[in-house]
Amino acid sequence: MILIGYLVVLCSVTILLESIPSLFVRDRISWWRASVICNIVTNPLLNVIALLLTAYLPNELFLQPTVLILEGVVVFSEAYFYQRMLDRVWSACLLYSLAANSISYGIGTVLLSL
Repeated sequence: MILIGYLVVLCSVTILLESIPSLFVRDRISWWRASVICNIVTNPLLNVIALLLTAYLPNELFLQPTVLILEGVVVFSEAYFYQRMLDRVWSACLLYSLAANSISYGIGTVLLSL
């Protein structure tokens, strides 16, 4: 039960942070909704995998590159979902996904280092 609460908090914070780019696009509500849906799918998966990796990787040296690879997979996955949900060009979806995920990853990294 604690894990579910932890995942809900992480997902909620991510949704809040990844909503920032929607303030700078036309059709804000559609992008925001798509972002929420994408994050409800991808964020818990990413965090569960990251928790498992933390537990099973013997050396933290491998953890950061692995998480960055996972983040890359999330960026491309969310861009694909945006393209399918919003019927927009791939480059716009990829740029939005990259911006949103960079914001949440950057702020998350800073907060975790405190």
